[in-house]
Amino acid sequence: MSAEERMNTLLSETEDVAREDQIFLRDGVEMAMTMFNDMVNAIRTEYPARYFETKFERPLQLSDFTAAVVPNDIPLDVESRLKDAGVEVIEYEKGDNASRTEAMQKASGMENVRFSLQETNDRFNAELATLTEENKDKVILSLGMPSDKLLAGGVVNKPMKLYGAKIIKKQKLHGFDLSEIKDLPIAVANPIAIFNNYQTDGNRSVLTELTTKDGNFLVSLTVGKGQDIDFNIIATVFGKGGDYIVDWFDKGFATYVDKEKALNYLHHSALNAEALSNPRLISVTNIIQNFENPTISERFSLITPEMDAAYLSAVERGDMEKAQQMVMEAAKLAMPNTKVVDENGNALIGYYGDRMKARYKLSADIFFTLHSNYARLYIIA
Repeated sequence: MSAEERMNTLLSETEDVAREDQIFLRDGVEMAMTMFNDMVNAIRTEYPARYFETKFERPLQLSDFTAAVVPNDIPLDVESRLKDAGVEVIEYEKGDNASRTEAMQKASGMENVRFSLQETNDRFNAELATLTEENKDKVILSLGMPSDKLLAGGVVNKPMKLYGAKIIKKQKLHGFDLSEIKDLPIAVANPIAIFNNYQTDGNRSVLTELTTKDGNFLVSLTVGKGQDIDFNIIATVFGKGGDYIVDWFDKGFATYVDKEKALNYLHHSALNAEALSNPRLISVTNIIQNFENPTISERFSLITPEMDAAYLSAVERGDMEKAQQMVMEAAKLAMPNTKVVDENGNALIGYYGDRMKARYKLSADIFFTLHSNYARLYIIA
């Protein structure tokens, strides 16, 4: 008997009891049944699962783990127990997000660590090989977490995924073969260059070493919305001609550059040999040679531990005006290009209220208001 059938039976039995004791409960049970069926249908047809939970078949021991990413102030006896169990201890500066990210990246690159880039790449290739027109709407391919190069180039630190339907659509539009994007996770993690050609926070275009008839594959990443809010979504995958890329370098859109790869690309792309003496290409060559790549620390050190401590101090002493001012300053640092500002250039504060009905319907729509009292109305069930 399926879960739905068991629930139907349970609610039917409950309805029988309710009819004998309190007739008015019957309508409530019928309403619950309708709501349950609506929810089941929504989960099945409208909202794919955003994560899966693993159930281990046996209790795990410390020796089952390869590495532990820990703050640098853990007790010595805890550190000793980890090391005695053969677990490599990778420390980071407590309260330093950049240090923690680097430690996680180090752990992820270790041999035998699950969900490593190689394993993600192998899984991607296997799923890509089974992708068809018929199953495209059911396939979601993972590219894993952003590499340190992607993070340094401004890609948001969220899992990356590519919808099967998107691949098929781009394949039809641009005429490439699916086999040409084999090993895409590794190619994206180790790009030629990354561009902010849309000049939008959260959007990046990644130039890879994979090629097709139209040029090197370009992968555009954008931060998801609605049910995809916790992901980087691959919006486009297709071959991009060299002229466009040269133009992006020339306009200063690059946010990360592998100099060796980029110079090689520049001299071996679709551009003809005569064009290599073109003043614009000479200028772009100089741009690449002199490009200063940001580090992960620079990307994630906008909000420092000292700023965090000052904010907590303001909250603890009840100085909410000061705390709010610090939030505004941090918002300017984190989102320098945002257009959502007030007349003074400060980030707008949006309030969000969520009714039980909206949660139950699994709505992907999220609405904000500038008035806290109005948002508070939607918290009431």
